[in-house]
Amino acid sequence: MGIAFIHGHIDANPEPVMENEMHLETLLELARTRKQNNTVIITFSDYRYKDVVTNWFTGLHRLNILNYLIISLDEQIHAFLDEQGIPNVLLKIDFNLDSLWLMRVKVFQFLCHNGIDFIHSDTDAVWLRNPIPEYFTATGCHIVASQGTTWPSDVLDAQRFVFCCGLFYVQSCRQTKAIFDEIATDILETGDDQISLNRILQKKDLRWDTSRAEHYHLHFKGRQFKCFNTPVTAYSPLSKLSIALLPQHLFQRLHMPGQQAYVKHLFAEKDSESKLDMFSRTGSLFIEPGPDRISQKTTGPGHPPPGRLVDIKPGRKKRLLVYGMQSSGASLFSYFLAQKAESLGIIDLNNHRLAPALPYEFDIVLKTVVTTRWSLEDHIENFQPDKTILFIRNPCSNYYSLTNKVYANKSGTAEEKFALLDSYFEAREQFDLTIFYEDFITDFSGTITKLKEIGWESSQEHYTFPRTPQEISEFNIRHSKWCRENPAAEGPSGGWGMGNIHSSSINLSLSTKPVTPDIIDKVKKLCPVLQAYYEAHSHLPPTTSPAHDIALTQQA
Repeated sequence: MGIAFIHGHIDANPEPVMENEMHLETLLELARTRKQNNTVIITFSDYRYKDVVTNWFTGLHRLNILNYLIISLDEQIHAFLDEQGIPNVLLKIDFNLDSLWLMRVKVFQFLCHNGIDFIHSDTDAVWLRNPIPEYFTATGCHIVASQGTTWPSDVLDAQRFVFCCGLFYVQSCRQTKAIFDEIATDILETGDDQISLNRILQKKDLRWDTSRAEHYHLHFKGRQFKCFNTPVTAYSPLSKLSIALLPQHLFQRLHMPGQQAYVKHLFAEKDSESKLDMFSRTGSLFIEPGPDRISQKTTGPGHPPPGRLVDIKPGRKKRLLVYGMQSSGASLFSYFLAQKAESLGIIDLNNHRLAPALPYEFDIVLKTVVTTRWSLEDHIENFQPDKTILFIRNPCSNYYSLTNKVYANKSGTAEEKFALLDSYFEAREQFDLTIFYEDFITDFSGTITKLKEIGWESSQEHYTFPRTPQEISEFNIRHSKWCRENPAAEGPSGGWGMGNIHSSSINLSLSTKPVTPDIIDKVKKLCPVLQAYYEAHSHLPPTTSPAHDIALTQQA
């Protein structure tokens, strides 16, 4: 989204849009000048988003993509962009989201009726790689849309996924002219272009071809939605319309570290500062915010302003999110990761808490657990980790350990949590790394090598745990306001703790969990994929044999 407005109520007579009728001809002339292969990229921005839009077009310049233009929504952003030599047209609107949605639909409709193919991109949809040849124009579809999350909910219920209006391609033709004519009328009732687009397409009786595409599931705000590893297409015999849905992991609405995204369009608060902070934390910030960010104007049409790009990788503070089942040993693993000097180690986030949005002052490792209260995607959206690690233990041993704990059925029943764990394990490609408890405690060098590959420095010495739980806890309290304000406690006020780790003494032992046939049968029903994996991999201790445990004064 390219405007920092507060959502209001729609005006059935959208005068702010109509006032710009004369400027649409200027828009058409500019679109015809800027297009390449009859395609132009458009976005909308006001002055309060000037840093966000600057980051957006700087990202395009890095990819040598120049067939774009910006719809300026106020005089200030228009003057700012003109000064920098950035192609834009002024279409002023009243300061509310309703006016923006109406303006967008009118522009989309206008371009379709005038034969211009276009890609609409929100200014916070940051382009990291060029998707145009492979994912937009080459599909042959009339509309190619990125995937939303769970809104509108009625369309999600019907087809298990929704389209996002923040990034999509439209081929100007009879079919799309009809679609946007319908949307232009429907939005006067819904007040939301994404609702109108999704509901109108839903009525077209789309026949989806998903037979050759593997799928995975993500969760957002308590709802699950379906995603595909490759683009999937649909055709409407009724309207002769073809449409493609882009893969979520390549065109990200939810942050999925480790995936080579083409575009990241991630959630953040609707203000410039929050957007820039989110860009910084997710590898998509290309500018240094401030008045001297762009040092000179373009030297001519098609020449990008040099600016000062931010190298966000070398020396940058890193954050890891560890995701695992309770009583799996994930706290022990996180304690090992927190042996890194001068790092914050939130070894055990309380199961009812959402991962906090901590600043990038220190390297951070944070462990969250599988619950029905918060999904992995919720934690990622708020914490914005650089890397995510799925931590797994033999599910039968894990089930025995957890069901003997008082917190087994908090933030979801044990059965619900193990079923969720299986779905995440099945879709483990969305994590940067999967670590098995049994490998972690037996293959020291292998674990260290895997961690180094994702940019986290560990060493053999860290297996001696020289940094005690007390030292880590004191460091957290000294350097993190959130840790000070959310100490360990029972009930909703509890924030974080050190789990069952109370000492740095190491006790290597073999322990046998009393796994019964009933437990095995139960786990096979709850975690069929994970249980089958353990049975198929001989290097992992089988269910019926003793499992290795490392205990720090007590076993998991």
